[in-house]
Amino acid sequence: MHLDDRTLPLFGAFLDHAESLGVRRCGVWGNSFGGLFAAQLAATDRRVQAVCINGAPMTPAVPSFRTAREQMEALFGVDEEASLRHRLQSLGMSPRRHRIDANLLVIQGGCDALVPLGEQASFFTLVPTRPKAVLTWPNGEHTIYNYAQERNARAADWFAEQLNPQAA
Repeated sequence: MHLDDRTLPLFGAFLDHAESLGVRRCGVWGNSFGGLFAAQLAATDRRVQAVCINGAPMTPAVPSFRTAREQMEALFGVDEEASLRHRLQSLGMSPRRHRIDANLLVIQGGCDALVPLGEQASFFTLVPTRPKAVLTWPNGEHTIYNYAQERNARAADWFAEQLNPQAA
């Protein structure tokens, strides 16, 4: 199975399962390209009440780094750059087509070689009416791997605050 725009709705199975276990307030968090998948899920499923995007572009492009490009080719099941470019374009998000009705946290690093600082702020245009926040590590690498423990703790605290039923 390879990823394309037709497989995105399958991520909703996670929410189905959470609901079957009695979960009533749900958040999703995606690192790297997974951040785009989290945003896509939040835009298509109103059950997502909080979303964290960490190291993802809103409009993905073929990466200049060979290893990142090869990973994406494998993920999408393609072996040529034109096919990869087409698949990535089909996953791009825009305020004309997408709206996220969930609280949003963007995590970004100033030394991210794949997603330049500030690029993820474009996700804010998809969230017109809900709270938005950004956590920035000025010397943070891609998805803040170099501060992973602190990143995880701060994101977990944010999710706990957003999903707390007493705060709603």
